[in-house]
Amino acid sequence: MSAPSRHRPRFRPALTGARARFEALEPQDRRLLVLSAGLFVALVLALVAVPLLRTSDATPEELRRDSFLTRLVPAPEQARADQPVAPEVRKAAQELSIPERVDQLLLLGFRDAGEAERRLARGELGGLTVAEENYTGAKDLRKLVSDIRNRAREEKRLPPLFMVSQEGGELSALADLPPDYAPADTASVEEAAEAALDSARALSRIGLDGVLGPVLDVGATDGGPLGLRVFSDDVREIARYSRATVTPYVTSGLLSAPLHFPGGLGQAATSTDEGPGQVPLTLDALRRRDLLPFRVAIDAGAQAIVVGHGLYGTDDFVVPASASRFILTDLLRGELGFKGLAITDDLAAGAITIPGTSAEAGVASIVAGADMVRLSGPPQEQDRMRAALLAAARTGRISRERLDDAVLRVLEAKRAAGLIGAKRRSGDRRGRLAEEPRPPARPAPPRATARPRAARRVPGIDRREGRPNGPGGGPGPAPREPAIPGVRRREGRPPGLGGFRPRPRPRPRKPSFQAPGSTFQTAPGGVPGSSYTPPGGTSPGGTTYYVPSG
Repeated sequence: MSAPSRHRPRFRPALTGARARFEALEPQDRRLLVLSAGLFVALVLALVAVPLLRTSDATPEELRRDSFLTRLVPAPEQARADQPVAPEVRKAAQELSIPERVDQLLLLGFRDAGEAERRLARGELGGLTVAEENYTGAKDLRKLVSDIRNRAREEKRLPPLFMVSQEGGELSALADLPPDYAPADTASVEEAAEAALDSARALSRIGLDGVLGPVLDVGATDGGPLGLRVFSDDVREIARYSRATVTPYVTSGLLSAPLHFPGGLGQAATSTDEGPGQVPLTLDALRRRDLLPFRVAIDAGAQAIVVGHGLYGTDDFVVPASASRFILTDLLRGELGFKGLAITDDLAAGAITIPGTSAEAGVASIVAGADMVRLSGPPQEQDRMRAALLAAARTGRISRERLDDAVLRVLEAKRAAGLIGAKRRSGDRRGRLAEEPRPPARPAPPRATARPRAARRVPGIDRREGRPNGPGGGPGPAPREPAIPGVRRREGRPPGLGGFRPRPRPRPRKPSFQAPGSTFQTAPGGVPGSSYTPPGGTSPGGTTYYVPSG
């Protein structure tokens, strides 16, 4: 066979024959054939496009809402830029052995000061969480934090991060510190921002390093399993709430770790603290709604994210989000561009302990892309999880690259908190060191006449938000539902040692009406709230007094 014939297209005779048969047709038949071919192509395109359109499930109202929320959130590639590792962080990581690196991945609870010191004496610690059960007062906690850090520095070890869950009111671990109200009881976004600023200042005075919060799940209209932990069932309000509460903590030099990524736990049938909870939302629905508050939090400077234990369709509802490679790596790191610390929710939750063990879940979470695993207790289970992580690191199940990445992120968070290098400076958003030169002081302005004290500015919040209708203002906050007698206010809070705090008894109400110079009495055997006429017929002036109920 010659060279030209070897490269001749084999389908050319077939095309020539088809063209000849087409030209042999009548003009009317040619037009009919072309029209039929066009209709066939259009039908095929329609069949391909309809499923793609159905996956979005976006209504015109949702599309308008998306266009509003996208103005609050930058593009993923603009959310946070890659930050180089600080020299002191890299040096500290190189000096750690394999067991010490594994210790940096642990965020553990403790029962008392003695247990915290004993655990610190056995090795390095990534972090400690302060709970309601081991809080005896701000003075004692300040001393505990100071003693543990001084001991760590004396032994040339890295001090642990001290984190706390301070969601507000009955949901706070430190009961006597702000916020005073749970998220659902907070009247407006502005009130939430002021409470977060007060809380950040109080926690900074104690010496804590950060908070596990705020909760950014969108609530369900019928309440949902999270109860008082959810601020609103409107994603717009949650997005504003995200920026308003994350910003005060970050600007005060504290770490803020919003939870529960990727959201949607408000739509689950059960709380993950009690058992496995499926989230009946598609990935597209999560992107349109539940991921938006986390985008806002990352843009506001959140240095950490707490990943929840919900079961999602992305993993066929069998793998919790805290152990999902897609959610931890592809979604959080890739799509949202988050470069900070990824922390698992408490591995003592029922969603983890019912189908498996905390130790197995901790290893799976680190392998999937988490940087720290949180476990409240007991100490024996904490030791088992540490042993499982150490064995996985030595056998190669946790690769050296994965372990190094997690440790560097933990140490970078400690540097931002001032635990590596010089002491942190309060109000520093990015965790700069105190040894950096400060700008020269400006001359004091001339003393002006006294003015009425203006309202305190809260970082990252519009002062008009939450105000009633008026010129230039928006709609006021929706009225809160009245408290229902017999309902516990700790609804939705994870169980823990110590149980529920009893609510204070209400003070007796004063009478709503009293004539000048008269007094109220309760009739012998009378019914509260009924009319009462004093002995002697009528009261002075012929007036009948009513004894109010309560």
